[in-house]
This record gives sequence, C-alpha cells and structure tokens, in this order.
Amino acid sequence: KDDREWQKHEALKRLHWRRKTLMAQFRGDLDFFKQEYPLTAEEAFITSGQQVFNTRKIVDLTYALKKDDGQPRNPPATYRHSRAERNFYKAPYGALRVYREPSPHGVYVLGVDVAEGLKDGDYSTIQVLELPDLAQAAVYQDWIKPDDLGEVAYDLGKLYKWGLIAVENNGPGIATNLRLRDQLYYPILYTREIFDNQQRKYTQKIGWSTNRASKPVMITALRGAIDDDLLRMYDLETLDELMHYVLRKDGSMGAQQGKHDDLLMALAIALQAASQKGTLGDRQIRQRVEGSVEWHFANMRPEADDEYRIGSQDYGDD
Repeated sequence: KDDREWQKHEALKRLHWRRKTLMAQFRGDLDFFKQEYPLTAEEAFITSGQQVFNTRKIVDLTYALKKDDGQPRNPPATYRHSRAERNFYKAPYGALRVYREPSPHGVYVLGVDVAEGLKDGDYSTIQVLELPDLAQAAVYQDWIKPDDLGEVAYDLGKLYKWGLIAVENNGPGIATNLRLRDQLYYPILYTREIFDNQQRKYTQKIGWSTNRASKPVMITALRGAIDDDLLRMYDLETLDELMHYVLRKDGSMGAQQGKHDDLLMALAIALQAASQKGTLGDRQIRQRVEGSVEWHFANMRPEADDEYRIGSQDYGDD
C-alpha cells in the first residue's frame, strides 16, 4: 500500500510539473513541449515543418505497436514466395509480413509500387488493405524484377480472395501490369478512364499513374486518412517511411536522404483502389489509436475510492 501511495504521489507531482511547464513555457503547445522534452527520438523532430504527414499521429501509432524495449508488440508472421509451387511458405525474415490472415468473407485491395529490382535500388512493395476497416492485412517488400513481381502479386491477390490489384503504371510497372493482364489473366485489375485525343473518346487504362497531377492527390488522400484515423496500421517499416517523408525546398515530396518511400507509395495506391470500390465514404467514425495517449484517457476508469483520474484535464491533449 505504501508503494502504491508513493506512485500516486509521484504521478501527481510529475503531472503538476508537466501542466505548469506546458502552459508557462510553451503556451499550451503540446508539440513544442514534446520537442523540448522528448520521450523518443521521433518526438524530438515532431514540430519540423518539412514533414508531410502528421508526426504526432505517427509517433502515437509507433508507441502503440512497440513494447518498452522497442521490439514489436505483435510481430507479424513472415513468409517467402515459392515460384515453383506458386504459394507462400513460412520463413524467418521473409519478404511478406502478414498481420491479418485472409478471412473467408474478406474484401481486399492491393497497392503495388514497382522498382527495377536492383539490389542497390528501391524495393518493390505491395500493401494489402482489408475493407471496410482499411486495415493493413499484409505487406510485401523485396528486391524483385518487375515481371516476377507480377507472379507475387497474382499469388498474393489470389490468397486474399482475389482482391482488386492496383499497380503503379510508370516505368517498370508497365511490365508488371502486362504480366498480370496478358499472361496470368488476373481477374480484377485497377483501371482508370482517360480521354484519347486521337480517337476522340474515353478509354480504359490499367494501373495507377503517378504523375505531377496525381501524386499530390494520392498523398493528400493518405494524409487525410491518417489524420482522420481511418487507417488501421500495424507495420513499423511503413510508419518509419511516413515519418521521414518530407517536402523539399523545390516543392517536391519524397523520402529523406537514406530513406525509402516505396511502402508509403504502395499504401497510397491501395487507398486509391479502396476509394474506387466506394469504401472511404462509409468510414466517417474517428478511431482512437489503440495504445495512444488519447486511447488510454478514453478507457481510464476511476479507482475504487473515486480518486485520481490522471489526465482527465491534461491541457494540450485531445
């Protein structure tokens, strides 16, 4: 009992210092407070104006997925792809990370970002989203040739109930799209409607086209989905890319030096595919990130003697 009383007393002392410092030194700005008194390396950069995505949200999501020692709270099952057997088998450090097994009645979309397959280059990535929750079901990340990626995408799409596959149709992505359509005959591919100036009519093109006009649209949509808590994210590597995706001085957006944005782009493409299926309009209820500060506050209950509800009037928190 003495130890419990000490803990309550210490908690109130620290809470009093936090509230006083937050208001006196930072005028209630929680982000600036976290920058000056960070609990993690991520919080030290939480107010940087270069970050494209809401770093406070990303930090909360990262906290929820990590244990105190920094290890994943619920590590995914990992798999490798067998070209000979055209399936996936369990393997340590496999390129496929599974967070949700395929559900018999599940509906899925797959976003695919294609790279050249060079060992010193970018990864080719696939993000699988389960609808309507917009939950990360699986993530694939590997150096693989574009046509071989078509086989992986086919087998992963088949595993996830023939989900709609949206492949970026830029550069090497053309080979992946053609492999899926003309050789593997995947049944459900993302298409977009464009106007053909020569034929003077609208035509259907497969794949998602990332260009100067569409990139801001897809990034803005992803940022909005994160801000509104529409996405259920479980992959720490994806969160790391979101944290280090920045607005450059020339106005362009991309990964910081030494970082990648392949998982991020695949996620943005998957979100566009989900939008085409009419999913986003059904998701209006904001979700608190499980394990975040606001989640703990929302689920906090008073003690038996109705004392202490720490954080119930914590200035600056949502």
